[in-house]
Amino acid sequence: MDNGQKDPQKGPQTILLGAAEAQEVKSIRNFLIIALVFCICSVIIAGIPFSIAGMVCAIIALRKTLKLSKRKGNIAQVAQRFKIFSIVVIVACAVTLVLSVVTAVVLYPLVMEAVQSGEYSKLVPSGTDSSGGSSTWG
Repeated sequence: MDNGQKDPQKGPQTILLGAAEAQEVKSIRNFLIIALVFCICSVIIAGIPFSIAGMVCAIIALRKTLKLSKRKGNIAQVAQRFKIFSIVVIVACAVTLVLSVVTAVVLYPLVMEAVQSGEYSKLVPSGTDSSGGSSTWG
């Protein structure tokens, strides 16, 4: 297998890094994990601050990755993988931010009208009957 093809019998390649490089990779990985968790929380809660925090963490990870990719050796391969993942997380956080902002803009007038009028039944879908019996099963 000297002609540049990968041997299918071999598993994933292990890349040896120095102590400083390993610490930098760990820092980037932690920022990306935090950004991904913020992104998921933003989808569930529809929180604009979560989207922004996730995007900030992902941008920090991308900047660290770009610094790391300028080095020579095996670390450039690791940096390339982190760069792609950073961009994916930034895009995901941007999408959740846009969806959260659109949701807030669409629902704000409805919520304000319900608060001012005191008729909170407008916030509940019309198919829901809140005046029914006390039985859970109908």
